[in-house]
Amino acid sequence: MRGFRATQASLQKRIAARPSNRYDASSTATAELAALTARMVRSAAYRSLGTATCLEKSLVLWWLMARQGIASELRIGARKTGQLFEAHAWVEYRGVALNEPEEPHQHYAAFDEAFPMQPKAKK
Repeated sequence: MRGFRATQASLQKRIAARPSNRYDASSTATAELAALTARMVRSAAYRSLGTATCLEKSLVLWWLMARQGIASELRIGARKTGQLFEAHAWVEYRGVALNEPEEPHQHYAAFDEAFPMQPKAKK
């Protein structure tokens, strides 16, 4: 209801100050934690009342990753099938879509601009 940009800004403000190197981005443990977080978001969405959109699930995952000190990018893509225009959202960690086990995002043309969510560094 607030719109994407307002929601994005609100989530960014709510990330507690954390060192940006809390997890080593190249470590296997960090990749496993990122995958676990994505599975938890999918599970929560599956068990919730109503149906969460791909954007809602992606925003939650994107925010949770930043809260854990793991940098990720929210990606949005679009496609046109006949007269139907469709959009899709997903989260990438190190260039891999986390919340897309079946990889439907590959059928969408991603916008050039990704929406990075970097954990805030302590002052």
